[in-house]
Amino acid sequence: RRAASQALAAVRIDAAAGQLLHRLGAAAEQDRQALGMALSGVLARSHDASLVARVKQTLVSTRETERDALIEALGRMHVAAAGRLLAQLAKRPQRDDRRKVAEALAGHPAEVQVLIDLLRDADPGVRANAAWSLGKQRAGAALPALSKAAHDIEVTVAGNAVVALGQVAANDPQRNDANRVLCRALDDYRPYVRAGALTGLRQLHRGCKPQLVLRLARHDDHWRVRLAAADLLHQLASAAPPSQRRPYALALRHCVQEERHAAVAARCETPLQVPSAQEDVVVFVIPTAQTSTQPRAPFALVLADGRMRLGVADRRGIVFEANAPAGSLSLAVPAALAR
Repeated sequence: RRAASQALAAVRIDAAAGQLLHRLGAAAEQDRQALGMALSGVLARSHDASLVARVKQTLVSTRETERDALIEALGRMHVAAAGRLLAQLAKRPQRDDRRKVAEALAGHPAEVQVLIDLLRDADPGVRANAAWSLGKQRAGAALPALSKAAHDIEVTVAGNAVVALGQVAANDPQRNDANRVLCRALDDYRPYVRAGALTGLRQLHRGCKPQLVLRLARHDDHWRVRLAAADLLHQLASAAPPSQRRPYALALRHCVQEERHAAVAARCETPLQVPSAQEDVVVFVIPTAQTSTQPRAPFALVLADGRMRLGVADRRGIVFEANAPAGSLSLAVPAALAR
């Protein structure tokens, strides 16, 4: 069924979307997840605005798990009507709907204000997805809200916000303000926030006081922080004038020789190669010692460019990542368990 859904997802015929919408409401339970995945792929290739009305009608009568597939499909549609419908769904009382909407709105830059509003949602899963989606949209209007979210009490929100802050501020005149927020986040007590702040600085092409980054690279208790610091050290070394590269080169050499975690030592020796190609990715979150996806499972998704997305899976146990850098993906220990 999954293979068939992947094949159908590549179809570029709008009529297929109508057939899949009809089948989604009438199919047996074991077929619905595959149909939802196929529908998401088909609608991603459609520019037929009339299909948005069909999706809206289907949303009224579908079960919760199928709703996630339909909301995901709206996020992948490149028509303004789909974005407007998502903006309406963002006001729904069901937090699961709002979580998925916050993820899906990454594909609709015209609805950036809706995402900024969702950053104030009572549910941390909604806020975490909104922060991540704002990073993809790279709208300067989101900088104040992301700067505030970097201090959120929930680690998933703060961790996503510092990564997004670096993405959004990279080409914005307010990048100095973002740089200060990210440098302060390097002292956060939560390791995934510190790692995310280092990643944000790398995307911003900025550093902090050299001794602060060097200290994290050598002495931080969590290996993912040291890994992110190694990535930033490589960038700072390549950007610095020859007369100022020595501290970074020495730190990387010490890491190669003395680092206790193999992945960090390897990264210190060989810089991360960021892929240029992108692809849409569906991730099935299967917790350790289990054999199937778990609804609303906490996750930490590490992308091929070193960014780490935090949050909870949808009602199907699935995470959708639009325009992910092509390359390896991995699931790390969820943020709440990171020590």
